[in-house]
Amino acid sequence: DKTRTGAGRNMNSLPGIKRKLSALRSFYAYLFKQQMIKTNPTVMIDMPKIHEKTIVRLDADEVAILLDYVENCGSQLTGKALDYYRKAATFGCGKAAEAAKRVEMELGK
Repeated sequence: DKTRTGAGRNMNSLPGIKRKLSALRSFYAYLFKQQMIKTNPTVMIDMPKIHEKTIVRLDADEVAILLDYVENCGSQLTGKALDYYRKAATFGCGKAAEAAKRVEMELGK
């Protein structure tokens, strides 16, 4: 996203350009609303499009590894780790939910 120009100077990345243009638009909109300027030149500038990042998901093998770990080491999970696993199991497959219940039973919760 970052490009170089001239003698090694950094140019702004797309998110940086978008953020700075947004600030300028707000500033010029304020000046226009307060009748301090007659026109708002920023309305003619298109905002850069930022492509969304792809969602990274676990594949079937990674889910199996996670479930095996929790089933075998689940009694060692405490606090936030156990809460995180419960949430992950809630949105996972039935096997994940079953593993979460077994861990809870082991911990007496």
